[in-house]
Amino acid sequence: MKHLSIALRAFFPSPGVAGAPTCKYHPTCSEYASLAYREHGFVRGTAKTAWRLAQLWVVTNSGLKIQLATDVVIQTYPGDQTTTLRNYTITRQPIEGQRERITFASACQSIFGCRGNEVQLAASFKRYVREGMLAGRQS
Repeated sequence: MKHLSIALRAFFPSPGVAGAPTCKYHPTCSEYASLAYREHGFVRGTAKTAWRLAQLWVVTNSGLKIQLATDVVIQTYPGDQTTTLRNYTITRQPIEGQRERITFASACQSIFGCRGNEVQLAASFKRYVREGMLAGRQS
């Protein structure tokens, strides 16, 4: 696991290093992944990192505050009838072995309709989590 931790740091440079993008989240995703892999091993560390990425996607894309964030659910406050923002519920369910499934759902409370197509938002969420995980694995 030490080698994976070093590889993650090499792939995701520290913020502020010669043109590297800075991250507003602390710890950064790469730091979080490195800690998760060291403390929990590959399978559990991967699951914890994916869950962190899922939460960051919701924070970045919802526009609504998170109402509930636990080890098994991330949920935003529902919007009122006049907002065009979607509310989200992300769940984490154990499946065979030590694997887990993360599910995505969004809802629109507005009488005027909401921004974003639910299918496109789900694809964006899935892509964000998968690409974040692949970037960590390739390092």
